[in-house]
Amino acid sequence: MVGLRLDDFDGGFIIAPWDRFKELIEWYSTHLDLKVTYEEDYPVEKMATLTFPALGCIHIKSVEHDHPHFAVDWGQNGNVRFCFTATNLEAAHAYFREQAIQVTDVTQGPFDRTFDFFDPAGNRLTAIEPEPGTEALVAKAPDARFPFQAIPRFGVDRLDEAIAWYEANLGGRVERVSADGTSATVIITAEGAPLYLETVRTNRTKGALTVAARPYWVIRKKADFFETHKRLREQGWKVTDFAGNPKFLVMFHTYDPYGNQVNVWCYEDC
Repeated sequence: MVGLRLDDFDGGFIIAPWDRFKELIEWYSTHLDLKVTYEEDYPVEKMATLTFPALGCIHIKSVEHDHPHFAVDWGQNGNVRFCFTATNLEAAHAYFREQAIQVTDVTQGPFDRTFDFFDPAGNRLTAIEPEPGTEALVAKAPDARFPFQAIPRFGVDRLDEAIAWYEANLGGRVERVSADGTSATVIITAEGAPLYLETVRTNRTKGALTVAARPYWVIRKKADFFETHKRLREQGWKVTDFAGNPKFLVMFHTYDPYGNQVNVWCYEDC
């Protein structure tokens, strides 16, 4: 029985340490071509919305309370990759090196080339070259370093098993599988957004990580959001209490069998 029905991929949060909130806003604005379009500052929560040149946005979030949804295993990145599309992958890689920003080498994967880079808080981020079908988006901001966000990537230790799990539990549909059988994209939302699954070494005996660079999926209707949260608990999923204000933005997270954090929010009345 499908437990988690998602409507679309919807950007995400970069959780920042409370005392480094402004520093991370400045870093992402400067190095990723993002523009601050909204800020809020409350006694125990702060957030800034940073908009991409072509499409979409992400949010820098800091909290000074202990709600489990906002807990972070600082210094650990797990196998969730928060991804950005680079207009010119080599130029972005060279820029980061010039700026003394930690990067990995550019690598060729089953579908595309990528490299990882790290923000000042140690959050691993992934740059990818433009995927087929995104040419029109790239053309909206051809001079931008990162014109829009890319779909998230989750590491799994058995691709066939992971695909079956996402099909059974999220209603997933396989979009493509790499020729070497190590990676796949699986559509997991009603509006057609895929998730990239890649084979990595995992240790399922270790506890799941709550990471700071966290992609989110949206459930558009509040009634569906709360019904989903209730259903997951009844089915025995590991799921947090929901965070936020039921009248406005609400969030929770759960995990797949490989310890990848699946974050869900709803803001129907915002």
